[in-house]
Formats: sequence, C-alpha cells, structure tokens
Amino acid sequence: MKHVLNLIFKNSNDTYTLFNEIRKHGFNGTVFKTTSLKHAIEGTDSDERHFLNLAHLEQHHFEEAAFAVIIVDEERLEELKDIIREKTENFTKLRGGMYSHPAVDFEGSF
Repeated sequence: MKHVLNLIFKNSNDTYTLFNEIRKHGFNGTVFKTTSLKHAIEGTDSDERHFLNLAHLEQHHFEEAAFAVIIVDEERLEELKDIIREKTENFTKLRGGMYSHPAVDFEGSF
C-alpha cells in the first residue's frame, strides 16, 4: 500500500539540505512554496507561486515555508521518517512537522 507523507517546514538552508537528503535516498515528491497566514492576510506575500519537485531544489525557490507531499511505499515510510527526524534533529534544528496517511485508493506509476 502507498502512503502520503506531508511535510511543512520553516524555510532555511537546512530545508534545502533535508530535501536534498530525501532525494539522495531515492524518494521523490512535490514541494509547494507557501506563506504564513499572517502574511497572506496582510498581503505581504509574493504573488508568484511555483510547484517544484525534489530534483529542482538547486534553485532554492521557497518563500518563508515549504510544504512537501511524498507518496511512498508502506515498506519505506519509516525509513523516510527516520531520515527526516535525523536531519531535523527531531524538529529542533529545522522547525516544522510531518504527518502521513494511507493512500487507500492510489492509482498510478510511482
């Protein structure tokens, strides 16, 4: 069964390092540029939005936060979570979080 792992992180150089490490271990996903609720309400966020995959990270195109979606086989889910825990030092070095759920009706070629 496939699972969907969602990640959200405050943007920093460590965000790039984390996503690069995830990619090096053979995982792929989609990264969305995001902004905080405060900046969205105040109108201080950028109007430009991009959808990126992990292979495009060299461009460092993030706003103040990054949201990623990774579809992963159930057998590799804990491996991926362990990489994230290690590289974020349990979310203390890189502020953010993650959550996952089964992709019960997934169809596709990932």
